[in-house]
Amino acid sequence: MISEAGLSMTESAPVLELKHLSMRFGDKVLFRDLTLRVGEGEKIAVTGESGCGKSTLLNLIIGFRRPDSGMVVVDGREMAGDAVWALRGRIGYVPQDPDLGGGLVREILERPFAYRVNRELAFDPGRVEELFHEFRLETGLMDQPVARLSGGEKQRVALISSLLLKRKLYLLDEVTSSLDDMSRNAVFSYCRRRPDMTVIAVTHDRGLITHCQRFFRLAEGELEEMEDA
Repeated sequence: MISEAGLSMTESAPVLELKHLSMRFGDKVLFRDLTLRVGEGEKIAVTGESGCGKSTLLNLIIGFRRPDSGMVVVDGREMAGDAVWALRGRIGYVPQDPDLGGGLVREILERPFAYRVNRELAFDPGRVEELFHEFRLETGLMDQPVARLSGGEKQRVALISSLLLKRKLYLLDEVTSSLDDMSRNAVFSYCRRRPDMTVIAVTHDRGLITHCQRFFRLAEGELEEMEDA
């Protein structure tokens, strides 16, 4: 039996589908009939020249922007209209330079649990400590003001905040750019050990690329799958 998505009912639907996305920015073509399917637990790396549209692609996936044509489908629903807010609740987005807001690190981590979209989740201090150890952060950092964090510490705190919310799909935009080698390896190891964690990583980090199952280069509006990094 075949479903509307063209899949056997015994097969799982992809977590993410990009269907014939096209988009221009002024005279520049960012995406030209771009198509991609990402299954549950897959780790996908996307690289490309500066300005080619990598971060814009993540913004399309999370619904911050709309393509000129084509569609983004998350968990079988198009990222459009009334579905946008509900679908964003299934996506964790970690930008390269996260704006964590003000206050103590602990407050930053607790704050999202007060939002209605996360009302079914509970803040777990034990899980926070586990993730701090996982990503080589001192737990005493939780009582420090966010303003005192280094760039690498902010990146890891933003990643931890996203992981605490138990999203289905994670969009990571150069999240290892400010990390030392040991911290980078901690991030790689964690992602590799989470078979349930679906990841789209925009990165130039060859270490992260080699830990992903598929690797794409975005150039001239098209995604080309590469055989190796």
